[in-house]
Order: sequence, then C-alpha cells, then structure tokens
Amino acid sequence: MERTKRNETGYGKNQSEQRQRYMELSRKLNSMSRINSIISNQVADILNQLIRNSFVPQMKDMLKGINKESRFVLIDYPSDYDWVNSSYAGFKIEVSNWKYFIIGIEFESRWLKQPIIGFLKKEEYLKKDIDCWEKLKNKYSKKDPNNQSWIYKKFKGPNDWHSRESVSRIESGKMVSDFKEMIQEMLACAEDIKNEGFEI
Repeated sequence: MERTKRNETGYGKNQSEQRQRYMELSRKLNSMSRINSIISNQVADILNQLIRNSFVPQMKDMLKGINKESRFVLIDYPSDYDWVNSSYAGFKIEVSNWKYFIIGIEFESRWLKQPIIGFLKKEEYLKKDIDCWEKLKNKYSKKDPNNQSWIYKKFKGPNDWHSRESVSRIESGKMVSDFKEMIQEMLACAEDIKNEGFEI
C-alpha cells in the first residue's frame, strides 16, 4: 500500500511540473506574439509613411508632365489610410479625356504584394457594356478574361513592396519611373483605340 501511495505521489508531482512547464511555455509564446505584433505594426507604419510622404508626391509630380494632351489627377486618400493592411489597397488616377475608365493600381494581397495596373471602369460604368471593351482587352491584356471591371497587367517592377529593394526604389524614385513607363504604354494603347473611332 505504501509503495502505491509513493507512486501516486510521484505521478502527481510529475503532472504538476508538466503543467508548470506548459504554462511557462505558453507565457513565452504569448510574449513573443506580442513582440512580433509590435514589430509588424511598426514596419506597417513606416511603409505607410513612405508611401504617403515619398511615393505619392513623386507620382503627382510625374503625372504633371507625362502627357500634354490630358490632365491626370491622383485621387487622394485619407491621411490615415492604411495601404499595408487594407484589402485591395492601391491608387487611382483620373485622366481628363477618358470617359469610361481611370488608371487603376492595386495590390492583390495585403502587405503591398502582387501589384497590378490597368484600365479600371469608372464606378458609374461598372455594370454597363462599353463599346471598346473587347478591342481594349485584345490590345492591352487578356489576363483574367472574365473580369468585367478591369483590364490589367502585372506590374513590371517588384512584386513585394515591403522588401529592402522596393523600399530603396521608392526612396530613389525608380518605382515611379516603372509606373511612368507602364502608364505611357496605356496611353499609347488608348490612343490607338481612339484612332479606331472609340471612346476610352
């Protein structure tokens, strides 16, 4: 009987030690999770500031001189807009002599990943058929053919904007140069469609 009691006592002690180890491990994991969350929030804040204070002003300056026949307006977002954590974040550019479309730039994934650029229907035409739609699709991009709102391409620059390379490209203005090249390609495409007698 005494031997059984000693065994039970030892088993209970082992259980208690295991619970303590699990609790300590749980506390450490929770602490690490909080630290990672703090770091993630700080990185997001830095990236949002970089876009707001560097990339957006550069884009506005670039758009002023990209084409003399049109006026380009980069649509403003609220001062606290979160590009990093918002779903389908991006930028929209109005072109003065385009009736149906704006230039759309969008990140398909959060944390500024998988940017695309293309012709995005204006809100009032989202559910309407547009005469030039098929011609524009055939000329510019057949990616995602069932999409009735966008005619777009994958951005030619970095696919992940929170990488060190991307941050450097934003700061140096090279990222805006990438967009300038792709916007000029869109303008040339739009001009060809207009020459065929269609409105954009």
